[in-house]
Amino acid sequence: MPNPVQAAERFEIAASGLDATAVLSSGTRLPFRKGESGRWGFAGFADDAEDRQNRALRDVDLVRVSAADYERAAARNPR
Repeated sequence: MPNPVQAAERFEIAASGLDATAVLSSGTRLPFRKGESGRWGFAGFADDAEDRQNRALRDVDLVRVSAADYERAAARNPR
C-alpha cells in the first residue's frame, strides 16, 4: 500500500506555519499540524479530540461544583 503523503501532489501550508494540508491526486485533502516538538503529524482527529477534552474538563468542573454544594448542604443539615 503506497504511503499517502508520498502520493501528495502538493502541500498547502497555512500562514501560521502550524497547519498544512496534503492534497492527493484523487483530490482528497489530509490535514496536518505541527506539534510542540516541531514535527508534523496527521490532524484528522485533532478537532474532535480537543472537543472531547473540553467537554470532559467542563464535566469535571460540574462534578466539583456539585460535590461542594452537597458538602455545604450536608454541613447545614447534620443528621
